[in-house]
Amino acid sequence: MKTAFALGGLGGNNAHTAGFLAAANEMKVIPDVISCTSGPIFWVCEYLKGRDLNQYCTKMPRDRNKMQRLFDPAHWEQVLEVMRPAIPEYWLRWMKPWQPLDPKEWFDRMLPAQILTESHDDEWFNNLAETLNKAEIDGKKIGIVFNTFEPETATEYLHANATALYHLGKHVGDKGHGGVEFAAIDGCAVKDSLRLYWYGFEGATRIDGAYHRQIILRDLHNFERIYAVRPQNQRWLGGLPKNSFEVCDMIFELWFNSSYAGEIAMLNAVSDLVREGVLPKARFVDIDIVEVSILRNRGFIEYCVETADVFETAREQTRLILQEKARQDAAMVKQAAPVLVAAPEVVLPAALLDQPAAGQTPPVPTNTIEPDSFHKH
Repeated sequence: MKTAFALGGLGGNNAHTAGFLAAANEMKVIPDVISCTSGPIFWVCEYLKGRDLNQYCTKMPRDRNKMQRLFDPAHWEQVLEVMRPAIPEYWLRWMKPWQPLDPKEWFDRMLPAQILTESHDDEWFNNLAETLNKAEIDGKKIGIVFNTFEPETATEYLHANATALYHLGKHVGDKGHGGVEFAAIDGCAVKDSLRLYWYGFEGATRIDGAYHRQIILRDLHNFERIYAVRPQNQRWLGGLPKNSFEVCDMIFELWFNSSYAGEIAMLNAVSDLVREGVLPKARFVDIDIVEVSILRNRGFIEYCVETADVFETAREQTRLILQEKARQDAAMVKQAAPVLVAAPEVVLPAALLDQPAAGQTPPVPTNTIEPDSFHKH
């Protein structure tokens, strides 16, 4: 069965993706293609390298009271591994030539777009790109596709390795629906795919593609099964907002859910038309979409940190889902297997059972047509 993993990214909730990949690796479920956005790109690289993702879990902090987390050194150590405050960049901006009489230039310096910047160097991004281009598990080549978005042109770039392009039937430079353009994977693409709004736009025109489309689904329309791994739930969990932080959390999650709703509706519509016979099965696939959504609402403050609790819950949740899918697949194979029925007993006429003795000519049945009789008509 042609299978894809579609992994959506969202800050600290990416521990949910890590837990899913750990369980998939444990149960030997190997996809043909992995689509991913934002932070899961890192976890996919570790998965492809054969790393034991459970070891990362032992280093993750535990969920605790939100205020306690703000003063937990482990919380800030994890954040600073990914990003840092853009303090040097802030003061350097004041030293560049500018127009003091222009109010906008005062805002550009006092409240700049860049308040954070990535902690990793270019070599780190190049190494990730190399891993993604050479993606392979147990000798099987794995397709990889992730996205970046260019706001000024409204273009979503789908960066894919050679295996993914083959499975999707695309080439670098091909354009798709909704302003999509296929592109290669390199260090710059990986860096852009992890670029937050707050990294600013000085020297950069593209941002993290998850802001535009959190989970890449519609391009996987020719896969029979897609595991849609989502770092937030479609439902609002934990009671409706009662403070400003919870309102911000709701805005954030509804924003990310909006693109998913459109993607999933399109694929389900195609599957419905295939089952109804409107679309031919020779060209379209009845897709089995398996949702693996996070089962809790972590809150606006918690988006920054990956925790062991989220990882372990996702791992156990995925194990149960994969076990159930394996059971269903086995039942379908058994149901489709041909049933061997004993052949009915054939009773031959007595005349045919008389075997001639050795050296004798077998008797000719009385209803046999002689060869010469054909030439008489």
